[in-house]
Amino acid sequence: MKDGLPDLEVINLFEDSQERLWISCFGKTPVYLKDGKITTSKQYGLLSHLTKAGGYNFMEDTKGNLWISGFESKSYKITKNKVELYKTD
Repeated sequence: MKDGLPDLEVINLFEDSQERLWISCFGKTPVYLKDGKITTSKQYGLLSHLTKAGGYNFMEDTKGNLWISGFESKSYKITKNKVELYKTD
């Protein structure tokens, strides 16, 4: 946690094509690890658009967009410069 991990209770991990290891911790906004450094919403502002949920699932489409879905019936598509919200109810 001293290096930026938001919580020790890790729910899910996912490595994307940019070699970022996405980490979902219980009740926190996702972060990622790259080159030994954890990046949070403070360093990567697009993450601040995501709500704090119980855990997230990750997937990447063929265009390199990251899809993040949580327990609150919302999915997010993260492209290079923006976050799009998709409600799934």
